[in-house]
Amino acid sequence: MKPLLVINLGSTSSKVGIFHQKQCVQKETIKHLAIDLAPYNKIMDQLNFRKEKIEGWIQSCGYTLDDFECFCVRGALIKPLESGIYRVNKQMIDEILSEVYASHVTNVGMVLGYLWSNQTGKECVFVNAPSTDELSSLARYTGIKGIERRTAFHALNQKQIALDYAQSVHLDVDQLKLIVVHLGGGISVGAHLYGKIVDVSNALDGEGCMSAEYHCTL
Repeated sequence: MKPLLVINLGSTSSKVGIFHQKQCVQKETIKHLAIDLAPYNKIMDQLNFRKEKIEGWIQSCGYTLDDFECFCVRGALIKPLESGIYRVNKQMIDEILSEVYASHVTNVGMVLGYLWSNQTGKECVFVNAPSTDELSSLARYTGIKGIERRTAFHALNQKQIALDYAQSVHLDVDQLKLIVVHLGGGISVGAHLYGKIVDVSNALDGEGCMSAEYHCTL
């Protein structure tokens, strides 16, 4: 089986890895300085910049895009769906480009993976998008008739940390009740009930915790 290319785009970095037989054989965190990103007025304008950086790294490792079995990208802001692994398709890309569910750097990664998929004929997939929705009916209430809470959080990391903890205590995640916190440039706090995230702070719309990142306008 050919190796997999995995990318995880963050606000100031592009994390890339090459996996073969479940082992990471190459990885890199490509840092992006504020001065590098300053020319791009919109996040999606970074597409070619990120593409060139990642493809340059791939080439430096002795690979081409055709050498990979599949491309795995970090999920983007698309319509709410259950957790899991999904193929990237044109409908998703149309939602991303329209920014109907907001703008985020993960949108860039999804479009990039889709371009590679069309170029090579290989599949592009994502795992646990930030729009992952497993909320309980009670967690949807806002207190305002006709308006429901929506999910926008760090589902990929939340799910992985839950799995890591379950493994550390020799239990299945479906047996556990957990509170999981993502602490990064953004912060989200999730209530995990037997493998489902039944309540979580919305990390995109300003609901809940203060972020470690801030912007000061004078």
